[in-house]
Order: sequence, then structure tokens, then C-alpha cells
Amino acid sequence: MTLYLAVTVDADNDDFSVSDQRNELAWRGLGLIPDIAAAIHGFGWRVTWFVRGDPQIRAFYGSVAYLLETFASTWWQLKGDGDEIGWHPHISRLGAAGSWEAERDDHRFAGALQETYADLRAQGFQLSSARMGEAAGSNLILKTLADLGLKIDSSALPGRTRDDASRHFDWSLTPNYPYRPSLADYRIAGMPSLPIVEVPMTTLPVTAQNEQQPYLRYASLAYHPLIFMDSVKRWIARADGRRDDRILTLILHPDELMPRNTTHPLYAFSFSALLSNLGALADLAKQQELEIAGVTVSDVARISMQAASKSAQR
Repeated sequence: MTLYLAVTVDADNDDFSVSDQRNELAWRGLGLIPDIAAAIHGFGWRVTWFVRGDPQIRAFYGSVAYLLETFASTWWQLKGDGDEIGWHPHISRLGAAGSWEAERDDHRFAGALQETYADLRAQGFQLSSARMGEAAGSNLILKTLADLGLKIDSSALPGRTRDDASRHFDWSLTPNYPYRPSLADYRIAGMPSLPIVEVPMTTLPVTAQNEQQPYLRYASLAYHPLIFMDSVKRWIARADGRRDDRILTLILHPDELMPRNTTHPLYAFSFSALLSNLGALADLAKQQELEIAGVTVSDVARISMQAASKSAQR
């Protein structure tokens, strides 16, 4: 059996995923990108890099394409190596207290997507895949992405929903495999559907060091190796031929690999953890007689839709 492995990296600002840092933008983690790429490419696997470009980037640096332009030679090199460069907008706005907060109004969110993507295209960036920051999604958001010509979205966290001061999303009904979103409900497949493919981040039962029971989370290559491999082993062991058994979409934020003066129940904060997780995943595949095909999210979308079409014709 072939396991399609899609490694995705979100080029976010430091400390966003771990401590919700929204206002003091720093990018030291992006300095690790060449090393991250070399580690993953060493196994013959490809990467999809989702690069931020949004109203906050424009406000801080004067251009929504600041990160795409500043690291242009890196992105071109990675693209030449077979990787994919995608769009990663965090749609946020200045709140009453003068700090940045996530945009929760769908219409303002959609308007910001339209304006931002128009700016990116005007500056010569034509991207086909996207991942909304903070797993944002709605009927209007997915329709807006489709109307803009995006072919793939990879924002979904299957089975997860959250609504608090930090995050607001609902992917509770979403399957752990790619699908064309229903026009009536972006979280599931259905007809009529939008002309875009949702490629979810694979969610697994993950048990942090301070927990007694597993919790549904995305699969991060920055987790402590024992935690990462325990989750992946159980995911592979339950394979029973369902559509979600062939695709594993992993995620990583570069700053999660940087050493810190603290410990975390999930994240190792160590580049060696990435190397360990990659090697253990390759070894596990050999033990299970799985052939790993390292692919981009666009590859996943194409492969999945082709398989779905063949199944429908039987």
C-alpha cells in the first residue's frame, strides 16, 4: 500500500502557534527553512510551504508580499526542488485596545481575502493553494477562495471545533480525507459543490505528557518523538481500507524547532525532534511494508479526486 505523505510548513511569526503571539512579529524561525527542507528532502519527500501574506503583514511592512519578496530566492529554490508555495493569510484587524485580533465577521474576512489576493497577484504572485490562519473556515470563506481561483484549501481540522478568545472554527463534521466542499456546508462533501478541493490537516488522537487521555489534534513533526510516533503508530494500525488511510498530512511551524528555556507537554523545541520523527516515520513505513510517496497538497488533491472519480464510475 502507498502512503501519500504531505508535509506542510506554515511560515508564521515566532511564538504564534505555541503562545498566541499576535502583536510582536519576529521571524527567527524562518531562518531554519533551508535546514528543514534539507531534512525532509533527504527522504525524497516534498513540502508545501504556506507563506503569510495578509493585512497585518501590510500594516507592519508596507506590502502583503513582504515574506514572499524577502525570502524570494529561498522560495524559488524550493519550488525548483519540487516543493509547492502556498498562501497563508491570517485575517485579523486592530481591536479597540490597539492590539491585533482575529477577524470574526465573515463579510469583512472575505473582503480582506479579496483585497489581499488582488495585491499578491498585482505583485506577480499567482498561488493555487491556501491555508487560512487559525483554521478559519465558513461557507463564505471557501466560496471566496474558489471565486479567487484558488484550487486547494488546507485549513480543515477534522472533528475539531473551538470558540474562545484565541480561536474560532468549526470543522466538527469534516472527514479526514480530501473532498469538494458542499455549497451548503463547507465542512462536508456534497452537490452542488465548490470548484475547490479541501485537503484537511490529518487529525489524530494525541496524548500530551500532562494528559491521561488522548485529544484530537493535528499531527506535528515538532512534537516530542514518543508522542508523535505513538499517535502515528495507532493511526496506521487501525487502517482498514477507508479513504483516509492513504493520506497523512503533517504540519510544522519553524519556530517550534527553536530551543527555549521552558518545557512543553507537546512540543520538544528541538531540531533533533524533527530529525527523529522523520526517521522514525520512515522506519515504521518499512516495518509495515508501506511505500511512502512524499507529495504536495496539490498532488494530494489531484490523486484524491482521481480516485473518487474512478470509484463513482464503478
